Amino acid sequence: MTLTDISSIATAISAVAILVSLIFVNIQVRQAEKYQRASIQQGRAARTADIAMRLMDPDFAEVHFRCMRGDANITAAELRQFLGYCRASFLGAEDSFFQHEESLLDEKAYVSFISSAKVLLMYPGMRVMWQMTRDWYGPEFTAFMDALASGAVRQPPIDQLAQWKKAVMVEIDRCNKAV
Repeated sequence: MTLTDISSIATAISAVAILVSLIFVNIQVRQAEKYQRASIQQGRAARTADIAMRLMDPDFAEVHFRCMRGDANITAAELRQFLGYCRASFLGAEDSFFQHEESLLDEKAYVSFISSAKVLLMYPGMRVMWQMTRDWYGPEFTAFMDALASGAVRQPPIDQLAQWKKAVMVEIDRCNKAV
């Protein structure tokens, strides 16, 4: 075997090694992207759950209920509480918006985010708070939220307690008929 033959074999082995390395790096990059997306989704879920858990405080739950419905008879402290809730909600929305813009948030999560935002913007208090604070955000997000707010279904606030009681009675009736 000549030196040229050995050189050719070494070159071929190097090429195969580089190809294997590139395949391995590609797998690692894809895996890292999956983990990054999962981390982003987990962060969104944690942020949303935290906001929802704060509604379990009885005092704030009442303030939230009254403010969302647009009750004009609230105190300055109650308005400050509601402003904090809305600020957290809007910052979360802004984060989801920009993550989607950067292709870090997939379409399913983005559609879910938009659906949630539209429901929140159905409530008069949330729309008013958006109008009061919209200048706190960048122009792209502001235009996006303005479009959502202007397209939001405007209806009287939903009486969730009455809705719950009616649905529970229907379910109990179904259970009783099944026995």
